[in-house]
Amino acid sequence: MKPWPVYTLLLILMSSASAYDLINSRSGGLGRSVLLSHPSATDLVNSPTDALVHNAALFDMGYDRRFELADLDNLFIAGGWQYRRWTVALGLSQFGRTDLYAEQLIKGSVVLHYREFALGLMPSAMQIQFGNGYGSLRAATFGLGAGYSGYDFKVSMVSDNLTRPRFVDNGDRTGMTFTLLTEYHGHRAFSLLGRLQAEPTQKPQFGLGQWIRLSGRSAFFWGVAGEPTEYGGGLEIEIPFGAITYAASVHPVLGLSHTVSLTYRPARRSGEDDFD
Repeated sequence: MKPWPVYTLLLILMSSASAYDLINSRSGGLGRSVLLSHPSATDLVNSPTDALVHNAALFDMGYDRRFELADLDNLFIAGGWQYRRWTVALGLSQFGRTDLYAEQLIKGSVVLHYREFALGLMPSAMQIQFGNGYGSLRAATFGLGAGYSGYDFKVSMVSDNLTRPRFVDNGDRTGMTFTLLTEYHGHRAFSLLGRLQAEPTQKPQFGLGQWIRLSGRSAFFWGVAGEPTEYGGGLEIEIPFGAITYAASVHPVLGLSHTVSLTYRPARRSGEDDFD
Protein backbone atom coordinates (compact mmCIF):
# COMPACT_ATOMS: atom_id res chain seq x y z
CA MET A 1 0.00 0.00 0.00
CA LYS A 2 1.45 3.37 -1.03
CA PRO A 3 1.91 6.15 1.57
CA TRP A 4 -0.62 8.48 -0.11
CA PRO A 5 -0.44 11.24 2.57
CA VAL A 6 3.31 11.55 2.00
CA TYR A 7 2.88 11.69 -1.78
CA THR A 8 0.13 14.28 -1.45
CA LEU A 9 2.34 16.48 0.73
CA LEU A 10 5.19 16.24 -1.79
CA LEU A 11 2.84 17.16 -4.62
CA ILE A 12 1.56 20.24 -2.81
CA LEU A 13 5.07 21.36 -1.88
CA MET A 14 6.30 20.93 -5.46
CA SER A 15 3.35 22.72 -7.02
CA SER A 16 3.64 25.75 -4.76
CA ALA A 17 7.11 26.48 -6.12
CA SER A 18 6.08 26.47 -9.79
CA ALA A 19 2.48 27.73 -9.89
CA TYR A 20 1.57 29.36 -13.24
CA ASP A 21 5.08 28.76 -14.63
CA LEU A 22 5.30 26.31 -17.52
CA ILE A 23 8.04 23.74 -17.02
CA ASN A 24 11.24 24.43 -18.94
CA SER A 25 12.90 21.55 -20.76
CA ARG A 26 16.43 22.70 -19.80
CA SER A 27 15.94 24.58 -16.54
CA GLY A 28 16.82 21.73 -14.17
CA GLY A 29 20.25 21.39 -15.76
CA LEU A 30 20.81 25.16 -16.04
CA GLY A 31 20.14 26.10 -12.43
CA ARG A 32 16.61 27.23 -13.48
CA SER A 33 18.13 29.92 -15.70
CA VAL A 34 17.21 30.49 -19.37
CA LEU A 35 19.25 30.54 -22.57
CA LEU A 36 17.80 33.76 -23.98
CA SER A 37 19.86 33.61 -27.19
CA HIS A 38 18.57 30.13 -28.10
CA PRO A 39 15.19 29.68 -26.36
CA SER A 40 13.03 26.61 -26.20
CA ALA A 41 9.31 26.93 -26.91
CA THR A 42 8.63 26.86 -23.16
CA ASP A 43 11.05 29.79 -22.76
CA LEU A 44 8.97 31.76 -25.26
CA VAL A 45 5.89 31.11 -23.13
CA ASN A 46 7.46 32.17 -19.82
CA SER A 47 9.57 35.19 -20.74
CA PRO A 48 9.93 37.74 -23.57
CA THR A 49 12.97 37.16 -25.76
CA ASP A 50 13.78 38.09 -29.37
CA ALA A 51 15.68 35.10 -30.67
CA LEU A 52 13.61 33.49 -33.43
CA VAL A 53 14.09 34.49 -37.04
CA HIS A 54 11.08 36.05 -38.77
CA ASN A 55 8.32 33.62 -39.75
CA ALA A 56 9.99 30.84 -37.76
CA ALA A 57 8.13 28.32 -35.59
CA LEU A 58 9.28 26.13 -32.72
CA PHE A 59 7.63 23.24 -30.83
CA ASP A 60 8.64 21.34 -27.67
CA MET A 61 7.21 18.26 -26.00
CA GLY A 62 8.54 16.14 -23.17
CA TYR A 63 8.30 14.96 -19.61
CA ASP A 64 9.90 15.72 -16.27
CA ARG A 65 10.19 13.21 -13.41
CA ARG A 66 10.83 14.67 -9.98
CA PHE A 67 12.84 12.69 -7.44
CA GLU A 68 12.32 9.40 -9.34
CA LEU A 69 8.61 9.31 -8.33
CA ALA A 70 6.09 8.53 -11.08
CA ASP A 71 3.41 10.37 -9.07
CA LEU A 72 5.36 13.60 -9.69
CA ASP A 73 5.59 13.31 -13.48
CA ASN A 74 5.04 16.52 -15.43
CA LEU A 75 4.09 16.23 -19.13
CA PHE A 76 4.29 19.34 -21.30
CA ILE A 77 3.91 20.62 -24.85
CA ALA A 78 4.52 24.12 -26.18
CA GLY A 79 4.82 26.01 -29.43
CA GLY A 80 5.90 29.47 -30.55
CA TRP A 81 5.83 31.51 -33.75
CA GLN A 82 7.41 34.80 -34.68
CA TYR A 83 5.90 37.01 -37.40
CA ARG A 84 7.32 40.45 -38.13
CA ARG A 85 7.40 42.29 -34.77
CA TRP A 86 5.32 39.72 -32.88
CA THR A 87 6.03 36.43 -31.14
CA VAL A 88 3.09 34.30 -29.99
CA ALA A 89 3.51 31.18 -27.84
CA LEU A 90 1.25 28.69 -26.05
CA GLY A 91 2.00 25.83 -23.67
CA LEU A 92 0.12 23.15 -21.75
CA SER A 93 1.27 20.85 -18.96
CA GLN A 94 -0.06 18.28 -16.51
CA PHE A 95 1.65 17.67 -13.19
CA GLY A 96 0.85 14.67 -10.97
CA ARG A 97 -1.86 12.04 -11.32
CA THR A 98 -5.58 12.60 -11.76
CA ASP A 99 -6.42 9.76 -9.33
CA LEU A 100 -4.37 11.43 -6.56
CA TYR A 101 -3.50 15.09 -7.17
CA ALA A 102 -2.95 16.80 -10.53
CA GLU A 103 -2.47 20.27 -11.96
CA GLN A 104 -3.33 21.24 -15.53
CA LEU A 105 -1.78 24.50 -16.68
CA ILE A 106 -2.34 26.48 -19.86
CA LYS A 107 -0.15 29.52 -20.42
CA GLY A 108 0.42 31.81 -23.36
CA SER A 109 2.43 34.86 -24.31
CA VAL A 110 2.17 37.69 -26.80
CA VAL A 111 5.39 39.68 -27.27
CA LEU A 112 5.95 42.86 -29.27
CA HIS A 113 9.50 43.53 -30.51
CA TYR A 114 10.93 46.95 -31.31
CA ARG A 115 14.60 47.06 -32.28
CA GLU A 116 16.51 45.55 -29.32
CA PHE A 117 13.54 45.68 -26.94
CA ALA A 118 10.62 43.35 -26.23
CA LEU A 119 7.42 43.78 -24.22
CA GLY A 120 5.16 40.86 -23.40
CA LEU A 121 1.83 39.82 -21.85
CA MET A 122 1.54 36.30 -20.36
CA PRO A 123 -1.96 35.06 -19.37
CA SER A 124 -2.31 31.70 -17.63
CA ALA A 125 -4.95 29.46 -16.06
CA MET A 126 -4.64 26.42 -13.80
CA GLN A 127 -6.93 23.62 -12.72
CA ILE A 128 -6.23 21.49 -9.65
CA GLN A 129 -7.81 18.04 -9.51
CA PHE A 130 -8.16 15.91 -6.39
CA GLY A 131 -8.59 12.14 -6.62
CA ASN A 132 -11.34 9.98 -5.15
CA GLY A 133 -14.07 12.29 -6.40
CA TYR A 134 -13.06 15.34 -4.36
CA GLY A 135 -13.53 17.64 -7.36
CA SER A 136 -11.39 20.39 -8.86
CA LEU A 137 -10.45 24.05 -8.40
CA ARG A 138 -9.61 26.70 -10.99
CA ALA A 139 -7.90 30.08 -11.09
CA ALA A 140 -6.38 32.43 -13.67
CA THR A 141 -3.90 35.29 -13.72
CA PHE A 142 -1.45 37.12 -15.98
CA GLY A 143 2.06 38.50 -16.02
CA LEU A 144 4.04 41.23 -17.78
CA GLY A 145 7.58 41.10 -19.07
CA ALA A 146 10.22 43.16 -20.82
CA GLY A 147 13.51 42.26 -22.46
CA TYR A 148 16.60 43.75 -24.05
CA SER A 149 18.80 41.94 -26.56
CA GLY A 150 22.27 43.29 -27.26
CA TYR A 151 25.10 41.69 -29.20
CA ASP A 152 26.83 40.16 -26.16
CA PHE A 153 24.35 40.72 -23.33
CA LYS A 154 20.67 39.87 -23.00
CA VAL A 155 18.25 40.49 -20.15
CA SER A 156 14.61 39.61 -19.49
CA MET A 157 12.40 40.73 -16.59
CA VAL A 158 9.05 39.14 -15.74
CA SER A 159 6.46 39.98 -13.11
CA ASP A 160 3.91 37.16 -12.82
CA ASN A 161 0.75 36.31 -10.85
CA LEU A 162 -0.14 40.02 -10.85
CA THR A 163 -3.75 39.45 -9.78
CA ARG A 164 -2.65 37.23 -6.86
CA PRO A 165 -5.33 34.60 -7.62
CA ARG A 166 -6.71 32.10 -5.12
CA PHE A 167 -8.47 28.81 -5.70
CA VAL A 168 -11.04 29.07 -2.89
CA ASP A 169 -12.82 31.99 -1.23
CA ASN A 170 -10.94 33.26 1.82
CA GLY A 171 -8.00 31.05 0.89
CA ASP A 172 -4.37 32.13 0.63
CA ARG A 173 -3.56 34.12 -2.48
CA THR A 174 -0.77 33.07 -4.82
CA GLY A 175 2.16 35.43 -4.33
CA MET A 176 3.44 37.66 -7.10
CA THR A 177 6.83 36.69 -8.48
CA PHE A 178 9.53 38.93 -9.94
CA THR A 179 12.18 37.25 -12.08
CA LEU A 180 15.35 38.67 -13.62
CA LEU A 181 17.14 36.62 -16.31
CA THR A 182 20.51 37.53 -17.78
CA GLU A 183 22.87 36.08 -20.37
CA TYR A 184 26.36 36.96 -21.48
CA HIS A 185 26.61 35.44 -24.94
CA GLY A 186 30.10 34.32 -25.93
CA HIS A 187 29.68 33.68 -29.63
CA ARG A 188 30.64 30.17 -30.83
CA ALA A 189 32.04 29.36 -27.40
CA PHE A 190 29.74 29.58 -24.40
CA SER A 191 27.05 31.56 -22.63
CA LEU A 192 26.91 32.50 -18.94
CA LEU A 193 23.39 32.65 -17.52
CA GLY A 194 21.93 34.14 -14.36
CA ARG A 195 18.53 34.09 -12.66
CA LEU A 196 17.10 35.87 -9.63
CA GLN A 197 13.51 35.36 -8.48
CA ALA A 198 11.87 37.24 -5.63
CA GLU A 199 8.49 36.69 -4.00
CA PRO A 200 7.04 38.59 -1.02
CA THR A 201 7.50 36.72 2.29
CA GLN A 202 9.89 34.24 0.61
CA LYS A 203 13.67 34.09 0.40
CA PRO A 204 15.08 35.12 -3.00
CA GLN A 205 16.00 32.25 -5.31
CA PHE A 206 19.10 32.43 -7.48
CA GLY A 207 20.43 30.42 -10.37
CA LEU A 208 23.67 30.28 -12.33
CA GLY A 209 24.27 28.29 -15.51
CA GLN A 210 26.63 27.84 -18.40
CA TRP A 211 25.90 26.70 -21.96
CA ILE A 212 28.95 25.26 -23.75
CA ARG A 213 28.95 24.55 -27.48
CA LEU A 214 30.71 21.28 -28.18
CA SER A 215 30.16 21.57 -31.93
CA GLY A 216 27.69 23.01 -34.42
CA ARG A 217 25.37 20.10 -33.62
CA SER A 218 25.63 19.62 -29.85
CA ALA A 219 25.98 21.51 -26.59
CA PHE A 220 26.59 20.68 -22.93
CA PHE A 221 25.16 22.72 -20.06
CA TRP A 222 25.38 22.81 -16.28
CA GLY A 223 24.03 24.92 -13.45
CA VAL A 224 23.41 25.47 -9.76
CA ALA A 225 20.28 26.84 -8.08
CA GLY A 226 19.63 28.05 -4.54
CA GLU A 227 16.82 27.70 -1.98
CA PRO A 228 17.25 24.76 -1.89
CA THR A 229 20.68 24.23 -3.41
CA GLU A 230 20.49 21.95 -6.46
CA TYR A 231 23.16 20.98 -8.99
CA GLY A 232 22.41 19.97 -12.56
CA GLY A 233 23.61 19.42 -16.08
CA GLY A 234 22.49 18.18 -19.46
CA LEU A 235 23.12 17.64 -23.15
CA GLU A 236 21.36 18.89 -26.29
CA ILE A 237 21.92 17.18 -29.66
CA GLU A 238 20.77 18.46 -33.05
CA ILE A 239 18.76 16.13 -35.29
CA PRO A 240 17.56 16.87 -38.86
CA PHE A 241 14.21 18.36 -37.80
CA GLY A 242 15.05 19.76 -34.36
CA ALA A 243 16.86 18.62 -31.22
CA ILE A 244 16.77 16.15 -28.33
CA THR A 245 17.48 17.52 -24.86
CA TYR A 246 18.24 15.73 -21.60
CA ALA A 247 18.62 17.62 -18.31
CA ALA A 248 19.09 16.36 -14.74
CA SER A 249 19.38 17.91 -11.29
CA VAL A 250 20.09 16.63 -7.78
CA HIS A 251 18.26 17.82 -4.67
CA PRO A 252 20.34 17.59 -1.46
CA VAL A 253 17.64 15.55 0.32
CA LEU A 254 15.11 14.24 -2.20
CA GLY A 255 17.53 13.08 -4.89
CA LEU A 256 17.53 12.98 -8.69
CA SER A 257 15.14 14.66 -11.12
CA HIS A 258 15.41 14.54 -14.90
CA THR A 259 13.73 15.94 -18.02
CA VAL A 260 13.67 14.60 -21.58
CA SER A 261 12.26 16.67 -24.44
CA LEU A 262 12.01 16.74 -28.22
CA THR A 263 12.16 20.00 -30.19
CA TYR A 264 10.64 20.24 -33.66
CA ARG A 265 11.40 23.06 -36.08
CA PRO A 266 9.37 22.91 -39.30
CA ALA A 267 10.72 24.01 -42.68
CA ARG A 268 14.37 23.93 -41.61
CA ARG A 269 16.86 25.14 -44.19
CA SER A 270 19.60 22.70 -45.09
CA GLY A 271 22.81 23.39 -43.21
CA GLU A 272 21.22 25.84 -40.76
CA ASP A 273 23.20 25.96 -37.50
CA ASP A 274 21.29 26.56 -34.28
CA PHE A 275 24.31 26.93 -32.03
CA ASP A 276 25.75 30.09 -33.58
